[in-house]
Amino acid sequence: MSYASGSSIVKAGGVLQQLHILHSGEVSVQGGKGPATLKAGDHFGVESLFRHESAAASLVAVGQVVCMAVARDTVQRQLGPLSAILEREADKKARKATAKAIDFRALQLRGILGVGTFGTVRLVVDATARGAGREQTPYALKCMRKAKVYDMGQVEHIINECKLLAECEHPFVVRLVRTFEDAHSLYLLMDLTLGGELFSVLRAEKCFPERRCCFYAAMIVCVFDYLHDKAIVYRDLKPENLLIDAEGYLKVVDFGFAKRVEERTWTVCGTPEYMAPEIILNKGHDKAVDWWTLGILIFEMFVGYPPFEGSDAMDLYKKIVQNDVKYPKKVGPQALDLIRKLLHPSQTERLGSMKNGADDVKKHPFFRKLAWQSLLAKKIEAPFKPTIKSALDTSNFEHFDDPDEGVAQTAAKLPKGLFDEFTKLCAAF
Repeated sequence: MSYASGSSIVKAGGVLQQLHILHSGEVSVQGGKGPATLKAGDHFGVESLFRHESAAASLVAVGQVVCMAVARDTVQRQLGPLSAILEREADKKARKATAKAIDFRALQLRGILGVGTFGTVRLVVDATARGAGREQTPYALKCMRKAKVYDMGQVEHIINECKLLAECEHPFVVRLVRTFEDAHSLYLLMDLTLGGELFSVLRAEKCFPERRCCFYAAMIVCVFDYLHDKAIVYRDLKPENLLIDAEGYLKVVDFGFAKRVEERTWTVCGTPEYMAPEIILNKGHDKAVDWWTLGILIFEMFVGYPPFEGSDAMDLYKKIVQNDVKYPKKVGPQALDLIRKLLHPSQTERLGSMKNGADDVKKHPFFRKLAWQSLLAKKIEAPFKPTIKSALDTSNFEHFDDPDEGVAQTAAKLPKGLFDEFTKLCAAF
């Protein structure tokens, strides 16, 4: 919007209909509190985005003024109701305050959720919360032994995982509450998801009906859309890394292979059955590999097994590169078309990796009945809800014995400063 020199943009008591960001020129502020002159980069009229509020001062153009302006309805059309955004921000601040108050020494073990290469995932509760007037929320605590992380050359990967998780705030991505460390281990405190792995449910039921496949796949589309917008490539989609919450929605976990990729990367990683051909051929890869894994996941949910299987690793990789897929009749025509476009051998022509990105995937006929905003708001009734008897019920996970029980924990002799970046991350919370 342009204003001629000397013209009144708004008079005191009047109402601005748009947020203005001053691009060039100056604006004289006559009356009210604050600076007497606004210059390029300053803004005014922010109240118009939230409510109809009278201007406290008159604003007059000094010289030719050009502003970038945006109206309330435009913002809400793109971002949703602003009240909801403010509520989310307030909730985020409250959660951060709660996280900061958690005393690591007061976390009590209530069960083992998983055992991995570096350590364990434990169900814990904050024993001091109730006494401090806070809700005694259970969490998942990922414990990783420093010596094991160092011996396997995974220090940089673990720190990178924590950094990426810390900046993610999405309804379908597990939330990193905060991090801790002691002399022998690194700890990631995360939101607890008690419905178990999608892998276990899929193995028990053999395969899913189309509506359920669509529901789960749509959440992954939303996650990839969010991550790719941040230039983050996930690279490890598989049923084992998808947890089901109490409402029947998915949470993506384990960012061990996630990486910020602006152009291409050459790291060979991922689950063999889910690897894209460009990773196997070492051509360099980008976000297109995530869309390939979505195609594999959708196929596996429909059929019960992945599209590429081999007698050994080389046989498997050969089939992936040759794009040798046999589609059973239970895969409907629209799902078949979507899978084929996601499993396109060329990463530049693969659905999701072209100019329109995730929008191309969302507009595919397979998702024609899906209300994307309702999905993100978790307003769609999930086709399956896990049985969770209590806030500490671990029955949806396999039983694991505590590998550290009875084992004396001693600090390993490691290079000085090895985990300084992790220490800084802990301090940031």
